[in-house]
Amino acid sequence: MAIQIKNDNVLIGHINGLDTRVTAIENKFVSNDFIGNSYTASYPLGFSYKTADATWGNGNKIGDFITGWSGPSNSDIAFRNNGGQLNMVIDGFLYQREGNARVLDTSDVTYQTFSVSITKTGSGNHTSGAFTLPAGMWFLMGSLSFNASSTTNKIQLKFNNLTFCPWNNDSEGGDTSKECMCFGFHNSSSATSVTCNCWSDFTPTSTTATISIVAIKLRA
Repeated sequence: MAIQIKNDNVLIGHINGLDTRVTAIENKFVSNDFIGNSYTASYPLGFSYKTADATWGNGNKIGDFITGWSGPSNSDIAFRNNGGQLNMVIDGFLYQREGNARVLDTSDVTYQTFSVSITKTGSGNHTSGAFTLPAGMWFLMGSLSFNASSTTNKIQLKFNNLTFCPWNNDSEGGDTSKECMCFGFHNSSSATSVTCNCWSDFTPTSTTATISIVAIKLRA
């Protein structure tokens, strides 16, 4: 029995004078994964066609175009060579953890700034005015400064009404300008009214200060 290639068919033998053939090699071994011929694969099954260049969109064009595939409704993906690094450009989003979590990108990282006033008429704990934090997942940083009468005085600052909001201390103790920062994390599907608490063991020389807040949005 001899193997013979004839007219894109493989003649693998004769049974009772009948040819036994495997037809269309490229369909048998290529089309289940890639469309094309037996020497070059053009695009994966399910995509519509191979793109000549990533001319779609207004995104990153760094590096040299390698290949790209267009899917249904003009959903595209492209690959680019960026000095030995492979860049992927996708018309859509990436997901991980079995599709449960979308990968964040730079367009997701936004921030807002707030400022609230606080008045300390003595030592102990005092509460600031409120600001409204929009719905979403946020990381917050707040800071303020009060002038004390002694370098050994202490001050603490914290957020209220957040998912996680520990006290933060001024531990420098090197001068009478007491600068303090606090951090917090919040995740809510609705807007939240947030205040700050400031504790100190001294009466500030100037009783009113402004708490400056930066809120970084981690997820919608």
